[in-house]
Amino acid sequence: MKKTILSLLTTALTISALASHAKNDADSNAHPQTYVLVHGAWQAPYVWDAVRTDLENKGNKVIVVQLPGHGTDRTPPQNLSLEIYSNKVIETIAGVDGKVILVGHSMGGMVITQVAEKIPLKIRNWFISGPFFLHQDRGLPTWPLPTRIQNWARCWFPLPTS
Repeated sequence: MKKTILSLLTTALTISALASHAKNDADSNAHPQTYVLVHGAWQAPYVWDAVRTDLENKGNKVIVVQLPGHGTDRTPPQNLSLEIYSNKVIETIAGVDGKVILVGHSMGGMVITQVAEKIPLKIRNWFISGPFFLHQDRGLPTWPLPTRIQNWARCWFPLPTS
């Protein structure tokens, strides 16, 4: 629990810094940014409350996605997958005019990685806090990561040779 709180606080500070930086950008002065926040596993939208408040106080639009099977959503666990999660985020982003800044925490990082790969033209920037990566040979086979991430993970987390 301490790690989750520390990770979310770090995320809040980072996003706040990004928002402050964006405020100085000439393009951003005329138009507030839209942030789409995606929680991690065993969490719900409430984890983004402080971040949401901070970003909205700076004039930004914030959308917090509730992933299926989390919070008040009662999707049965056997019906959940990374594909289902990413489709939920894509549906949310489809209703937004312009590009978004996509933020994911923990498992939400896997979700937004897949989203960014599927709809790159809708993503202004993306940020993962406390990333959770699955290795293709040791991860959940129903949650494949995009090839780019798999290749990156192989470089940093190679399989044992024995």
